[in-house]
Amino acid sequence: MFRDQSLLVTMNQAIEAHQMISNMDLSSFDNKAKLAWTDCLELYEDTVDHLNRSLSSRNPIDSQTWLSAAIANQQTCKNGFIDFNLAYHLESLPFMVMSNLSKLLTNSLAINKATVSSSYNTNKVGGRRLLADGFPRWVSAGDRRLLQSSRVQRQLILWCLRRRLYCQGHDIREYSRTAETPSGGPPVGLRFLCLLQLQLQGLPRHLYVYSQRQFYRNCDIYGTIDFIFGDAVVVLQNCNIYVRKPMSNQKNTVTAQARTDPNENTGIVIHNSRVTAASDLGPLRGSFKTYLGRPWQKYSRTLFMKSNLDGLIDQQVGYHGVGILL
Repeated sequence: MFRDQSLLVTMNQAIEAHQMISNMDLSSFDNKAKLAWTDCLELYEDTVDHLNRSLSSRNPIDSQTWLSAAIANQQTCKNGFIDFNLAYHLESLPFMVMSNLSKLLTNSLAINKATVSSSYNTNKVGGRRLLADGFPRWVSAGDRRLLQSSRVQRQLILWCLRRRLYCQGHDIREYSRTAETPSGGPPVGLRFLCLLQLQLQGLPRHLYVYSQRQFYRNCDIYGTIDFIFGDAVVVLQNCNIYVRKPMSNQKNTVTAQARTDPNENTGIVIHNSRVTAASDLGPLRGSFKTYLGRPWQKYSRTLFMKSNLDGLIDQQVGYHGVGILL
């Protein structure tokens, strides 16, 4: 099958890139550069895993999610150096192999999308459901039952804490004293991150919905600029989104979605939620503009469904930088 051949070639290139990055001479790297290099090494290891999962999966929609995550990893590797003002170290990376891998990932994503289109009738009216029993349709019945376990929820919360999502609240403090934190990805073999009834507090760029599948329900989320951002397939349902007071001369943007390829199946969906001013912004809401989001990357997409905007969003535009009001 042509799709499998394409994925196999791409995976072999990813393995080669990972090996070359692993064998790099780091003698000229300072501590920050070594941190960025370590992130790159882990990201390329994750990319190999994503491609292996895509190759072994018979579900093209699952494969599309993993391939989309693999594409996000490439840019994140580069951003690690750029964010530390160490862009000149990018010249030390195996540029040709990495560039070829990026092209192969793009091609594999397009080929796999064609498989999705031929396998599923996406034009069938009423044939697709966003939710099943209160969960996104990609959460299986077995996983839904698993998520009802208090032990699993404790592990998920600690996994969240260790990754600096800065979750706050009575439940989290209690769980952090009683549960063990698993290593690696989401606990007990879940292929997604699912968090229920949490309070997430921060300011700019706070809740990083990085990649793959994520689901948040009945959560309180606070922030200012781009405080829900990333390139995951993410649903936020029944959430209270509180916009806080930004610094002087700043604007609030609730979301910043990071889709870089038109064939990615990623996006932010906010369903049956409320966007309102936090207590520090409430008396000053007329002094600062607030937008539903801005396009972080070329093919960004965010959807608000059946949500209450509480008169907070700028009525002239809605989205900053795109001129669209939904």
